[in-house]
Amino acid sequence: MAEQGSNLIKLFGDREELLREGSFSEEEVAAVVAALYRDAINEINEIDEMASRGNEKKALARIRKLVERNEGYLADDAGLLQLSLGFNFEVPVFMRMYQDELKGRQVVNLPVPLDLMYTLEGNILQSLGRDDEALEVLQKARRMNPLSQLPFAPMNQIYMEKRDEEAWLRNIREEASSIYRDGVCEAFGELAFYLGLHKEYEKAHACVKYVLDRTLQQDVDDRYSDLYEFLDSHLEVEPADFGAVCREYGLPEGPDPKVIAVLQDVAHSSRMEEDWETAQETYELLAELTESAEYQEEAEAMAAKLDD
Repeated sequence: MAEQGSNLIKLFGDREELLREGSFSEEEVAAVVAALYRDAINEINEIDEMASRGNEKKALARIRKLVERNEGYLADDAGLLQLSLGFNFEVPVFMRMYQDELKGRQVVNLPVPLDLMYTLEGNILQSLGRDDEALEVLQKARRMNPLSQLPFAPMNQIYMEKRDEEAWLRNIREEASSIYRDGVCEAFGELAFYLGLHKEYEKAHACVKYVLDRTLQQDVDDRYSDLYEFLDSHLEVEPADFGAVCREYGLPEGPDPKVIAVLQDVAHSSRMEEDWETAQETYELLAELTESAEYQEEAEAMAAKLDD
């Protein structure tokens, strides 16, 4: 908890002011932030369940009240880069991934998951057919947490339905550089739909095959399995060369090598600092992205350090 608290302090505010004599300790600040974050997550889940039951208009009103209340944490200061990263490995990964852009800038991580609130609001707006409003809110979610994969799926769907192919393909390319395996797979699944609509069936087959080969059967999105069945059985097309498709459309061939390098750096640094939790989580990300047994062994070794 103390190590996590240190990360929170560095991003949540001025360390000296927070820890001055008579103020709060790192552990106390971390506990307050954790409580705020947990309470917000609980309310987000309740609103999501309300929307899933068909009470979308009530859910929209409630999520907007929650957003308005939590936007109060945003400071009116152009000199601040205000984010809504998860209080885990996302903090050091973001700082490493965007280190060049962050030089000379003050970064503040909000104590609430405002990115998740915006994403849920965008999802509800989309389900109500208010796509332009949904896109605006989902883009806010992307700005608040550039590492989150959650806004991509609804944005892809909206761009596809609008036939805004330039924005759709740009969104797919950005998602392909996700730090999460599910985000990478989703990007190639969306590229398969993009190619299918352009009757590039062999190329679409290669992309959707990549997704299904790397997704557990119980986790396969029905859209992707149905597309694969259509291409493989109904049209009986052979998949094109996957690497050639990636090069043609400007996507990495699988996980982005730049992302892998960042995660390796964070995992190594965390290990050297004996931040076993961050090291474990980052090695697990690497194992999922690369399907490497070596990274999984490292994650297990870090878990053992935590248990000691």
